[in-house]
Amino acid sequence: MASKNRNLFLLLILLGLILFTARWFYGQISEMSPIANESILLEVKPKSKPVDNQSLILRFEQKQQAASEIALKTLQVTDFGAVGNGVKDDTEAIQAAIDEASEQGGGKVYLPKGIYILKDSLVVRGDHITLEGAGWETELRLITHPERVITIQDAEACIIRNLQVSLGVTGVERNDQDEGIYVTGKSNGFLIENILGNGKGIMVRGEMSQGVIRSNTIRDTLADGIHITNGADSIEILDNILENTGDDAIAVVSYETNQKLVHHIKISGNQITNSKARGIAHVGGDDVSIWSNTIDGTSSSGILVDQDLHFHTHPSYNTSIKDNTISHAGTYGVKRGNQFGIEISEGTFYVTIEHNIIQDGVFRGLSIGAKNTKVRFNQILRNGESGIQIDADEVLLEGNQVELNGKYGVYIKGKQGLKIIDNTWTNNNSLGQKAIDNMMVLDSDNTEISRNTSVDTRSPALIERSYEVTGSCKKLIFDENISKGEQENTSLRCTK
Repeated sequence: MASKNRNLFLLLILLGLILFTARWFYGQISEMSPIANESILLEVKPKSKPVDNQSLILRFEQKQQAASEIALKTLQVTDFGAVGNGVKDDTEAIQAAIDEASEQGGGKVYLPKGIYILKDSLVVRGDHITLEGAGWETELRLITHPERVITIQDAEACIIRNLQVSLGVTGVERNDQDEGIYVTGKSNGFLIENILGNGKGIMVRGEMSQGVIRSNTIRDTLADGIHITNGADSIEILDNILENTGDDAIAVVSYETNQKLVHHIKISGNQITNSKARGIAHVGGDDVSIWSNTIDGTSSSGILVDQDLHFHTHPSYNTSIKDNTISHAGTYGVKRGNQFGIEISEGTFYVTIEHNIIQDGVFRGLSIGAKNTKVRFNQILRNGESGIQIDADEVLLEGNQVELNGKYGVYIKGKQGLKIIDNTWTNNNSLGQKAIDNMMVLDSDNTEISRNTSVDTRSPALIERSYEVTGSCKKLIFDENISKGEQENTSLRCTK
């Protein structure tokens, strides 16, 4: 018992010594000099001062207020000698007003109704400048060719609105300097709205971002209606009307000479009529959305996604084509290239095509040449040749309605890893040719064909078979497919 008490006593003494040592060490640290303390803290804290969020917000608000005050400064071009009588050259007078706005840090340059004759391009070089007319009765008429009407060059937060830019000469040919409005350099944050481009289009060329082109009407151009290129980022093309464009109505292009791809482009709500090339073309770029546009009448394909090796473009990545109506592809003007409703070519990656109506085209409704394309819930109606042709591996066809096309509902040859599910093929082979099926699949391994419906209500039926699957079809899944109407013949002739 005495031994246990002695051990307990020694343990208590040891604990007391430990507590005393700890308190002494803490006191020494506390009594160190301020310099020594700072040197210890710098080992665990960043050297920079903490960010004052209140100061940042205040500076931002002050900058916005200054921008608002600048916008209130309106310069009348008539005060600088512009007349707008359709005879006098007003180039120097309007340019002087623009330059004055630039020197004062921004402002609005206003053009009353009139026809302003230009012999040279107007150039906006300063930030926060608005060039505004009284509507389309304010016309900037360029009488030299080739030349641009308005250039925005390395100028941020500029606006062009409510006026007409026009080509004032006839009998001239296309040229790459033929734009009505040309945005170039680091012209971030631009807005172009309510412009009538009469014989003149819009080009955005350069590594700028955050631009909007909306509610404009562009017609009778020699070249593209709207063209985006050379690394432009975050550009929206919204609710424009484009008629009788000399080349593509809207084009997004990334050339190999520029390493940076055009990126994050939204093309939505536009009405395109009678394009002398494609309605909308994505030829090199990344993250391009083509949504809710109406295209009626093209010389070539209604929508094209491609890598153009002839013009040395980059591939096209991540294209979404959704809720568009494409009519009469290939019916306008002289044939130039393929004449498909939607054309997806080799050299493109990750394309999704959903909820579109593709109708009344000269040739195929939908042509797929790119691997991993997803085609879902589209209506493909009354096109002159086959509704869909697949020339790529690992394509998904789901929930599409393919009806009254000239030849096959869908035609596939020599492609692998396809998934064809929940589609309806109705009354195809409207041309009445021999040996044409609603669905033809030839030499396709690792393919699933499930829950599709083939219909021919005509008497006599014009299709030879509802489903024709022939040649090599290793690991084929063919399940729960239905035939209705006058022709319910299915042929599975697989070779090993």
